[in-house]
Amino acid sequence: MDLSQFFQRLKGASCGATFSICLEPTLAQEVLDSKQQLALAQARFDDGCHLWSQNMFEDALIDIEKSREIQLAQRSWCCPEMETQLYYATGTIYLGLENYSKALAGFRQAWRISSLTLGMNHVLTKSSQHRIGNVLSKQGCGLMEIHPKLSILRQAMLHEKQGDELCTTGTHEFDVIIFKYRQSILEYQRHQDEAQVVDTVLEQAEIHSKIVLALHRQNTRGFAGREWATALAMYQSTLGSQHPTTMKMMSTLIRKHTLIRSNDAEAETE
Repeated sequence: MDLSQFFQRLKGASCGATFSICLEPTLAQEVLDSKQQLALAQARFDDGCHLWSQNMFEDALIDIEKSREIQLAQRSWCCPEMETQLYYATGTIYLGLENYSKALAGFRQAWRISSLTLGMNHVLTKSSQHRIGNVLSKQGCGLMEIHPKLSILRQAMLHEKQGDELCTTGTHEFDVIIFKYRQSILEYQRHQDEAQVVDTVLEQAEIHSKIVLALHRQNTRGFAGREWATALAMYQSTLGSQHPTTMKMMSTLIRKHTLIRSNDAEAETE
C-alpha cells in the first residue's frame, strides 16, 4: 500500500477528510483564507504522496515540507491528524532515502502527537509505533532492544499527557503540572542515553515550552525566562533559527505570555 492509499483509509477512521479543518468562530474572510491555504497544503501533500509512490523521494520531501510550512502558518485551524500525517509522511520518505535517523525522528513525532491528541488506539498511533520498530530494526536493534525503547517513549508520553490533562482542568497545582512535564523530559533523556542513535531534543524542547507557560501561570517568571532560553536553544540546535517550526513556536510562546500577563493584570484590578 502506498502513502496516499494509507491516508485515504484514514478518512473512515478519523474525524473527517484527510485534511479536515477544526474551525472556531471567526471572521468570514479569515475562514475563507484559511480554507484556501489548507487546500493548497492538501494539494502539496497529495503531490508529495504521488511522487513518493514513483520513488522520487527527494522531490516528494520538498512538497511535504512545503505543505508543513503552509500549515504551520495556519496552526490554529488544524486537526491533530494534519500534523501527525505530515510527520508520518516525512518519516516514510526518509525511510525510502535510507536516512534512518531522520525517518525515526519523523515517526517518533507522529507517534507522540497522535498518542497525546488522538489516543493510543488510533490507527496513526499504532502505525507510527510499528514504523519506529521497523526503523530501529534497520539500525541493527533486536527485539530485546526495541521493546524497552518503545516502553520508555510510551512512559514519557504518558507523563506529558498527564500534565496536559491537568492544564485543561484549570487547576492551580502548577508544581504538579511541572513535575509531570519534567518526568517526561527525564524519560526522553534516559531513552536518548540508552538508544544513542535516537535524538529526542525536539520532544524535550516542546515540553520545555509547556513548562514555560506553567511557570508564567505560577508567577515565577525568572525561572520561566531560563526555561524559555533552554527551549529556544533546543529548537535552534535541531531545526535552525529560521525554521518555520522554531519561529512559529516562539511566536506562540510570546503570544501566550502576553495573554497570561494581561489576564493576571485584570485579576489584580478586580
